[in-house]
Amino acid sequence: MLIDLSQAIGIYLHEVFVAKFQWWVLLGYLAQIMFTMRFLVQWIASERA
Repeated sequence: MLIDLSQAIGIYLHEVFVAKFQWWVLLGYLAQIMFTMRFLVQWIASERA
């Protein structure tokens, strides 16, 4: 059961991120990473102040 679940998740992730890759998804992830980094920098700066 657990092996079947892990294989199903692997197939799903391959289908979404490799087989049906879209540039909008990449743009969304890059924007999310940039926002997270900005948040972390501001948080660290406010903790030091």
